[in-house]
Amino acid sequence: MRIKWILMGIYLLGNALSLLLFWLAIQVDTGIELQVSWLALALVILLPGGVVFFFSSQLEVRLRRIAKALQGIVRGNYSPSNLPEYTREMGIISREIYNLSQQVKESIQTQRQETQKLQAILKGMQEGVISLDHIGRILLLNHAAEKMFEVNQEEVHDKYFTELTFSTELEELVTSALEQSEHGNKEFSLNNKIIRGEVNPIHGEKGRSRGVVIVCYDITELRRLEQVRTEFVGNVSHELRTPLTSIKGFVETLIDGAAEAPELRERFLNIIHHETLRLQRLVDELLALSRIENTQHQQEETFSSLQEAYNKIRPVIEPYAKAKQI
Repeated sequence: MRIKWILMGIYLLGNALSLLLFWLAIQVDTGIELQVSWLALALVILLPGGVVFFFSSQLEVRLRRIAKALQGIVRGNYSPSNLPEYTREMGIISREIYNLSQQVKESIQTQRQETQKLQAILKGMQEGVISLDHIGRILLLNHAAEKMFEVNQEEVHDKYFTELTFSTELEELVTSALEQSEHGNKEFSLNNKIIRGEVNPIHGEKGRSRGVVIVCYDITELRRLEQVRTEFVGNVSHELRTPLTSIKGFVETLIDGAAEAPELRERFLNIIHHETLRLQRLVDELLALSRIENTQHQQEETFSSLQEAYNKIRPVIEPYAKAKQI
């Protein structure tokens, strides 16, 4: 404001002096006085212009320094040192620009810290995380997703998600999430792995989708364990059926009259007892396997005699062998 009033005062003073000298020039008759008057009039007219030009040049220099400081803030220099402070107005502007630069610096540092925390969390996750924008372009992949899809962040950044996977089901979920803000999950095969992908939309203003976050779980080992469990249940069922069938057969034989013969009765009862013990061992082994699944158990190696095992099962299989004439 002070510069404005100074320039206005100089302008008004120059105009006043110009009018005064012009009036004096009209009142005099000599040529010398007239020339002097016109010369003074020219000086009075040019002097304010020179003063205005000087102050405007100084103002332009200070404004250029302010513009340069602002450009430095944009480029990351948050401590400008060449701000003008020659006048009170310029000092206020310079201090405001400096305070603004410090606020921007603090905001960027806070954002950078939060970004580093997020990156550390994503890097430590075993699940693959993929972030897409509102049209399905890839913005971010964490380390687990890179390994899962066998790509890196630089290769797929700004590419469409459809270029990353050939899963039609997952692409449909992504489309539904982007267009209708719907959640969903699907399983698909990728690079000899079984992946379960969960798609979650990112909601913006008025419920519109601003993007999608996909969390991918590698469930290959889980499905393998389920298959092993299924096979194990089938094998256990077979192992349980064999002694049960044997016990049932010998009990029916005793009921049909073999119990009247002391030798057969004793022999069959011994076999039934042996098969009962075998069933008990199978049940004990199932319980032991259940404990192994729930705890870390170190399996110990033991040696067994094949002859001893044959002697134990011979009484059981001998009647069937004779019946088959083996």
